[in-house]
Amino acid sequence: MAIKYVQNGVPTGGSYPAKRGEAAPSLCASCHDEIRGDPVMRDGKCYCCEGCAGGGPCNC
Repeated sequence: MAIKYVQNGVPTGGSYPAKRGEAAPSLCASCHDEIRGDPVMRDGKCYCCEGCAGGGPCNC
């Protein structure tokens, strides 16, 4: 699972895979739904989609 970085609502193109043995984030910091796929990172928090990362609404 890769974690995507977003800055000011724009994907930065950078990502990193979760480390072996490290649990990937599983709940969205905004809607608290399970993250199904690659999470979006903003300000050190994991979100399920660009909508939640931008303050809502969720668009999953």
